[in-house]
Parts: sequence; structure tokens; C-alpha cells
Amino acid sequence: MIFPTIIVDDFFDDPQKVKNFANKLEYKKQPEGKWPGKRTGLLHEIDYSFFNHVHLKILSVLYPNDFRKISYNATSSFQKVSSKRHIKGWVHKDVKSEVTAIVYLSEHKNCGTSLWKNKSFFDTDSTMFEKRKINKKDSYDKNEEDMIDKHNSNFEKILNVDSLFNRLVLFDSHHHHSAENFLDKDTQEDRLTLVSFIEKINFNDEAIHYPLTECKRLDK
Repeated sequence: MIFPTIIVDDFFDDPQKVKNFANKLEYKKQPEGKWPGKRTGLLHEIDYSFFNHVHLKILSVLYPNDFRKISYNATSSFQKVSSKRHIKGWVHKDVKSEVTAIVYLSEHKNCGTSLWKNKSFFDTDSTMFEKRKINKKDSYDKNEEDMIDKHNSNFEKILNVDSLFNRLVLFDSHHHHSAENFLDKDTQEDRLTLVSFIEKINFNDEAIHYPLTECKRLDK
């Protein structure tokens, strides 16, 4: 892993304004079932100023002295998952990006993100068909719950980040992770998050030094 896992509480100065903006947008299911629930269109196409503001804030967490010198490629959307979804998330990796960032924007408790490590050489692609089939559905049976548990049993949970309102969690996209839960019996609203995938990070004419890589090199 190159990037550390970082948690930032009170990420947005006015999270309710962000939530109101999110609730005005249109949400659609992914036809192939790549993720649960519904997402908006890509935010850089909807409101580039907001998109860039969010990613400069995210990059400032990783590079506080240099974030204004950085160029980046990223995609982001708001995501809603129905309060009816009562099963856990699938352990997976976001292999096409470098950094994954999630901001929790609903009042759900115990519906955050868990990080895992592989117990063996289990390949998450081996259950891709079943995962996408279940993601397309709005209701589930015991066999499907057991299928997710069996898939996730190939991994050991090493960290759970709770879904505190306006909390940012960012981590290396190649780290195995999952949604801990989608259902909070104390709220009827959909689980709302802002999800971002940063695919490339470059300094203008300067080499990048990664935090964990530099730390480990000191022991050589």
C-alpha cells in the first residue's frame, strides 16, 4: 500500500448545504450492478467548481504544503442506498484508482466502512457475477446473505470506521474494504455518501514522495 488510511471529522464547513445539493440531484442504478443503490452522474460534469473544491480538500489532507501544485484525475458521485437494504457490503478493491475517499452525509450509525486483509490468495473477481446480481436487487433472501458472508469470510477485518455525519475517510484504493452495513433502524432516510476515486496524482514538474514509502525507506 502507498497511501495511509486517514479519518477527518467535520470535513465540510457546511455539510447541510452539501446534503441539500445532493438531494436535488437525480440518482440512477448502475445497469450492471457494479455497486449497490443509486448514484448521481459524475460531479465534474454537474458542478465542476464543487468537484474541484472537494478534491483540493482531499488532496490537502495528503499533501498540506503542496496540494495547489498537484494535477489529478478523479471521478466522484453522490450515492444513496435504500434503508431497506439490510445486508452487508462485499469486500472488494477499487483497482482502477489510487485513492478512495468517502464522506458520510446521512445520520446512519454503524454503517461505515471496514478495511480487511486477505487470509489467503482469494480473488474477489471469482464472485463478481453473484455480487452484481445481488446489487441489482432491492430485497434479499437468506441464501444471498450467506453468500456474502462466505465471500467475506476469506478476509480478516482490521479496521472499522463508523459513519459519523460529515466524516471523511480516505484510504489506498487497493486496500480490501467493504460497507459495514446499510441499515440503521433509527433512521428512515437512505444512506447518503459522497464517493470519490482519485486515479492519478502528479506534481507539476516534481517527483512525488509517498508517505508510507518514505517511512519504510528510513529502515533500509
